[in-house]
Amino acid sequence: MEPPKPAGCPPRGVFTTLRAALLADALAPSALLARHHARLRLAARDCLAASLPPPLASAANFAAFVGAKCREARAEGPAVFRVRVEVGGPARDGVLQTLRCDVVAAPQLLAVCEQLPRRGWSSPVGTLRVRLDPAASCTAGVEVRYKTTERGVYDAARRRVGEAVDDVLLWNERGEVTEASIANFAVEREEGVWVTPPQSCGLLAGVMREQLLEGSSDAEAEGGVLKEEVVSVAELKRLVLGEGRRLIGFNALRGVFAMELVEG
Repeated sequence: MEPPKPAGCPPRGVFTTLRAALLADALAPSALLARHHARLRLAARDCLAASLPPPLASAANFAAFVGAKCREARAEGPAVFRVRVEVGGPARDGVLQTLRCDVVAAPQLLAVCEQLPRRGWSSPVGTLRVRLDPAASCTAGVEVRYKTTERGVYDAARRRVGEAVDDVLLWNERGEVTEASIANFAVEREEGVWVTPPQSCGLLAGVMREQLLEGSSDAEAEGGVLKEEVVSVAELKRLVLGEGRRLIGFNALRGVFAMELVEG
């Protein structure tokens, strides 16, 4: 069952960003592609009150479109790409007319992790240094539930933490940590038990987050269990800075990667 349509529709466009790879001339299979399409379709409906353009009308169309764009961009070297698909108005007969796709070679993303980390794991794409935002953010708007062109909440938070770190961890007016500006996160509350905030805290329900939640539903899952639970600012500091618990980020582009929480 689809979630109810939220009030308000502010942005001029909605988008999704993904990692795509070619095997020979075919798009490599990815369980995330259908999730990207489903979220983009809901974002177009909820934010722009319209349907996706015909080239993206179905999950199969979406995959074919991405594959064609990657083949156009292919050059020498590993065929791994960062792909951003953006749609926007105007709409005609309820169908969006603007479609933009940017494809950039991303050989650094040839190997990514798509599961919760075991003890002793090494992040294949490095560590993201993050700092908690010194101020709360309003996370009630639709722009934090979907990827939209309205990035003001995230841009302001990044400015507040400065350029000494790679990203910021936002938190809402109730003191609940929500997400980084480019990724969801999880903290290891106890050995093998990871927690990530529920969407009710005000955050993007990322496609990698969805896959990790579905794939780690029992204690036998590799890397442990991922649960949705509220994480307060105070608890995050205690777990990571006080007890040395692990902190990870995840998104569809980089997969699962290590985070380092920097004080200040």
